[in-house]
Amino acid sequence: MTSTKPQLTVLVGAGSSVAAGAPSTAGLTRAVVEGLRAREPYSCAASQFRDQVEAILAAADDYYHPGAESGEANFEQLLDVFESGAALAVGWQAHTVSTTSESCLTRARPDLGDALTPSFFRECVHVVEQTVLDAIIEASRVDLEQPLLAGFRAWWRALGERFDLTVGCLNYDTLIESALDLGAANQGFVRIAGEGTWRLSTDLSGPACGGHRLFHLHGSIHFGAREYGADPNRFAYDAGFHELYWHPTPGAAYQTMWGQSAPRSQSGRELGGGRLLTGLHKADKTLTEPMASYYLEFCNQLVRSSRLLIAGYGFQDHHINAALRRFVRAHGGRGRVAVVDYMAAPERDDLGTRADMQVFLQRFAADVVEIRQLRSSPQDLGGDRCRVYWKGLTDADPKSLASFLLAQ
Repeated sequence: MTSTKPQLTVLVGAGSSVAAGAPSTAGLTRAVVEGLRAREPYSCAASQFRDQVEAILAAADDYYHPGAESGEANFEQLLDVFESGAALAVGWQAHTVSTTSESCLTRARPDLGDALTPSFFRECVHVVEQTVLDAIIEASRVDLEQPLLAGFRAWWRALGERFDLTVGCLNYDTLIESALDLGAANQGFVRIAGEGTWRLSTDLSGPACGGHRLFHLHGSIHFGAREYGADPNRFAYDAGFHELYWHPTPGAAYQTMWGQSAPRSQSGRELGGGRLLTGLHKADKTLTEPMASYYLEFCNQLVRSSRLLIAGYGFQDHHINAALRRFVRAHGGRGRVAVVDYMAAPERDDLGTRADMQVFLQRFAADVVEIRQLRSSPQDLGGDRCRVYWKGLTDADPKSLASFLLAQ
């Protein structure tokens, strides 16, 4: 049966899941730093490993928060430091074969390679990625009947009753699919005969079960490698080596990723991450399926639908911001945008962390937008086409939100 509900495109960031008990960026950063400090290393002596880690942590904190008495680089920034170090360290090893530009830059100072090795940096990268993965898996083991999560579920279900949702999710957890009862089919996957895994369909443009679609733009804890149970050569010619598949449980996906090599960027950098795309090189990492197809279809959806909800997104990912510019160009003043975020006090908010949000709102509203001047929540900007709810998801009534988005 063809759905008669209107379409709504939704972009979901980490801020929306934090409201339901998922770990925050600060919480994940603390866990990563603790994991690095407690690591029993294999790459070098424990004392050397910890001294090097502490020196890098201090340098990163000073770079991202110069002169601050407190403040630390977040886990994505730390991952970028370690990934960059790994690329440089490979370059320092003159006897290795590398296509990275870093190998050219370091030939003039090969002695630098005596201090830090690729194995040290790769071990640090592994700690960051594994810590984040474990935290997200644990956060997804939730009882949706708990009061906080019951409210989260009711909020999304109320919105889903008014619209067919196409959700571009930047989170790795399963909270959105649990709230809306979305399975593999809603995420564009089809079952592989004879195996327990599902593979991404070649057509993501059609309506999914129940009218809702979910695209995990930055990966998911349900993504993993193939089982290879029935015919290991079945997709030998049309599948990329690093293509990911959907597994019924995070545990099943977890078991398939051991020993999985990382894809490389065109410059030759190891991208790592696998099923969770994090760090500051997400645009390169997005080239792995299913994220590549998800990103393309989400961009197309932004052009098709003139209604957009952005929930808990910090506007820090350049490739996502580029997609949002397509929406502005396609719909301009004819579309409707609602932004749901949490700002304790906009007039005291550090505009440096909200600059890209302000740029997007200003482009869409075609008017001067000052986030620091937000007073009431919700507040309309640039007429009645753009609305900001700045007290968080729980303060945004889904019925009122739907009425705003449906207005002509």
